Amino acid sequence: MNEIIVCLGDSITFGYDGVTKSQVDSPYPKVLQELQKDKNVINSGRVGWQSKQILQNIDSLVIDKKPTYCILMLGINDARGSSKGLPLSKRKYLRNMEEIIDILKQNKIKVLLATPTPVRNKRVQYFGEALVKMAIEKNVIVIDTFAGINTLINCNNQTITSALPDGVHLTNDYYKELAYIINDYFAYYFEKK
Repeated sequence: MNEIIVCLGDSITFGYDGVTKSQVDSPYPKVLQELQKDKNVINSGRVGWQSKQILQNIDSLVIDKKPTYCILMLGINDARGSSKGLPLSKRKYLRNMEEIIDILKQNKIKVLLATPTPVRNKRVQYFGEALVKMAIEKNVIVIDTFAGINTLINCNNQTITSALPDGVHLTNDYYKELAYIINDYFAYYFEKK
């Protein structure tokens, strides 16, 4: 049986297009599936969800699927608020993230933690930086997707507005790039021979 990767997160994991209000053609879990042909990749992204909703639904979103790996990316809705709740304090966000990570590890799931991607909100960057520090303390592999996407935007001589038309959600091309960034880290840490 193929190993399972669960991609757990908010609308960025889901692959939401903030302009058309629908899912893009190439959400990062779909592209990751193409890159990880020998694994089964499951998209457990939920539009508008914060860490507290993910925590409340961790069994159905991840544990019941019995994955080997979980790619966890949350923080945008926690930092800026969403239709599912008001912004959380950094302390509450980090506590929720620690609890999610602990549950995954207790279930022997290998965790790859991704920072929130860039948005037009400085508080999100602040949450991502705190997440990196927490991940190091918890000995969890972390991907700085914030820096990765920002670097690509700059290399392509684009603006945040062109890469994030609604200020939060990536264009289809940048969702694909997000998959390549995550796959590189995944391959490096979990597929070393």
